[in-house]
Amino acid sequence: MTDTQSMSIVDSRSKPLVLEVGEYLFIRLWRWDEERLVRDAEDDFYKKSASGNPPPYYSISVFALQREEGECVDDLVDRLVTQTQKRRRSKFYTLVTEREMRAAGFDWVPAPPPPDHFDVPLGESMAAARFSDLAVTFGNDEKIRMPA
Repeated sequence: MTDTQSMSIVDSRSKPLVLEVGEYLFIRLWRWDEERLVRDAEDDFYKKSASGNPPPYYSISVFALQREEGECVDDLVDRLVTQTQKRRRSKFYTLVTEREMRAAGFDWVPAPPPPDHFDVPLGESMAAARFSDLAVTFGNDEKIRMPA
């Protein structure tokens, strides 16, 4: 689905979240359509390059936390959303599990500060970057409403 206006707005993710202890849960704030991912990756690349530290790849920023021993998935979601809301504002978000990221062929690299901030490398050039694949992995069909 490319028309982001036709996304459904939901209060929780429609696909079940399955995470083992120690696995990451990723959050991306609205927008995550291909057009926005391209713009964000370009902006980030040029900002880092201008500071004299050009990155080896184009990437997209996400936040992620690992599921802790004894922690239920709903508590992990609450913890991740709360941590993210302290740093960024958005009305909507999406959640992606470590398994979903790996199944789609994506990896992540720590990009602190803060410690729960990561980059998802997409390619060494804009032509090689996998924006469409990442947009699909993030989910082009629904937006989860951020709690008030």
